[in-house]
Amino acid sequence: MNKYTERVENAIDNVNDKLFGEGFIKPTGNLNEKVKKIVVILTASRSGSTLMKSILSKSDDIAYLSGEEEPYYILTKNAFPWTESDGFTEVNDKQKLLDIMFSDMGINIPFIDVRRTTIDWQKRMLYQYPEMKPELHELIEQRVHEAYGNSDNYEESTKRFINSFMPDKRGYYDLFAKDKQLFTEQIKIEEPPFVIPSKKRSFTEEDAATHPLLFKTPQDCYRIGLFENLFPNAEIKYIHLSRGFAQTTNGLMDGWLSDNGFFAHNMESQDLELNIKGYSDVKAFGKKWWKFDLPANWKQYTNSTLEQVCLNQWYTAHNSILESKVHTMRVKFEDFLISPQEIADDICDYIGIPHVEIGVMPVTMATDEPGLYRWKKREHEMNWLAKEPHVQDMMYRLGYSMNTDKWI
Repeated sequence: MNKYTERVENAIDNVNDKLFGEGFIKPTGNLNEKVKKIVVILTASRSGSTLMKSILSKSDDIAYLSGEEEPYYILTKNAFPWTESDGFTEVNDKQKLLDIMFSDMGINIPFIDVRRTTIDWQKRMLYQYPEMKPELHELIEQRVHEAYGNSDNYEESTKRFINSFMPDKRGYYDLFAKDKQLFTEQIKIEEPPFVIPSKKRSFTEEDAATHPLLFKTPQDCYRIGLFENLFPNAEIKYIHLSRGFAQTTNGLMDGWLSDNGFFAHNMESQDLELNIKGYSDVKAFGKKWWKFDLPANWKQYTNSTLEQVCLNQWYTAHNSILESKVHTMRVKFEDFLISPQEIADDICDYIGIPHVEIGVMPVTMATDEPGLYRWKKREHEMNWLAKEPHVQDMMYRLGYSMNTDKWI
């Protein structure tokens, strides 16, 4: 273990001590065994899963996490650098993992629960700034009450809270998209853009029998079987959300080159310098920060080009899903962009919940607003990648044409 990894481990141990020692997270016993239905979105990074989850989580008939479950795998040392990649199915510290998950799981409410919001921010700030000084963390309760206590506007209250508590870091949050700033933290548990707690109530034992639990983390494509382990008595429904290689690879490249988001794995933990052409040579952080998911073959790409790294992330994710043979509802993100309400209705029918009215689609964890033909800004690179046989094969397996006029 090198000094960086030791520092990360110490930070995680201190966060866990605070979370459980100060009662921010309560024991949940065998609540996981009472859950009747799980919904998991399987996909590659930059394929629209955050938008899809945002739409589905508008429903009062579904339970969901404020963000992804990835920080909770890190807190329980189930993820890199304690694993060789993002894939695992055997769970370390299973009860602790479930307790952390259930502490975030919740269901929408029409009002602001200041007590719940306080606890949510007390936990979330530890995931985002695990080395936060205790005296600063102690101010959260007061600042939350000042920001949310006499308001019925959750978004405006959240802006007030961040501006009062962490004004010099507000560019790390999607709510302050105009103030995006270079991510400079050395230690983090949650990946930026940082998550804002949702306006919801706590998950109860009664909910376990009536409300599906929704999970969305792209890395889950390498962990098929994990949710069967965590929720042994639940029916698990998988949604395979696909997107064409050009659109996904272009989106991944935008994310890799972003100054403020998607910093997933600091390779200082491996005493490794990345040498990715088009990334490591153009970004100051490009020699140490690996972005997005970490497939099992990631080491083969540490000296590759950025487009090949991103193409591999698209290919390995979908190949893992298809090779698992797990039964899924297949949804093309392109179809959702064209007919969002129709596709959302189909998904709700599959899940078994009432239809959700989409309205204005939110923009979260994105480098730009959802749109058509964004891949054309790298048309030359995408046309070269399209010649690779494994790309053509995967596009065929996913039901896509190689006719570029149909790549939206």
